[in-house]
Amino acid sequence: MDDARSALFDNGARLVVTKKREFSAHNFLISSAFFNVREAEASAVGSFHHQLAAIVLSGLALEALCNAIGDRVIERWKDFETGNPIAKLRVLVQSLGVDYDAEVEPWSSAVWLYSYRNKIAHAKPCMLESEIAFASHEAADAHVKEMPMSDLERFITLGNAKRALSGVERVRDLFCGHIEFSKTFGLHSDGWSYSTKLEQST
Repeated sequence: MDDARSALFDNGARLVVTKKREFSAHNFLISSAFFNVREAEASAVGSFHHQLAAIVLSGLALEALCNAIGDRVIERWKDFETGNPIAKLRVLVQSLGVDYDAEVEPWSSAVWLYSYRNKIAHAKPCMLESEIAFASHEAADAHVKEMPMSDLERFITLGNAKRALSGVERVRDLFCGHIEFSKTFGLHSDGWSYSTKLEQST
């Protein structure tokens, strides 16, 4: 059999491989956020950075998810792509007939996540200063070693990292439950396919 195949190629035949993949950035962003949450849970070393990465990646994933779904279910979605992230979310909610309440999950997490993403994306430098009185040298000595933290930094916790990831996954699942099954391919996971065909020389 191998000799027969070799003979085909010796005579100028070609095996053409075609690959297809429905790419949407939200899949690798969610995967990366999941990885960072897992790393933050596993070790205190670098956990702050893993938590930050998980939150930021989840915020980016949420917007990429809106673009992926909007492109499938709304005509001329490109008209909305550069709009406010919350506005895009509301357009999808209304179009798909999904109940929306900014005070209820997963929408409260989505609004919260977009808000933090905007704050960190447009953060400005500032001077941090605090003054605390202590009743003993021991308490003061312990506090001296703690770096002043900004509001943006205090936000970065394992709990918030988990909430961010869970929020975007719940929005994805909710939207996918309101669109045609045939349009959900590639929204839950990144899949691809390939085919081959033999081309004989002429």
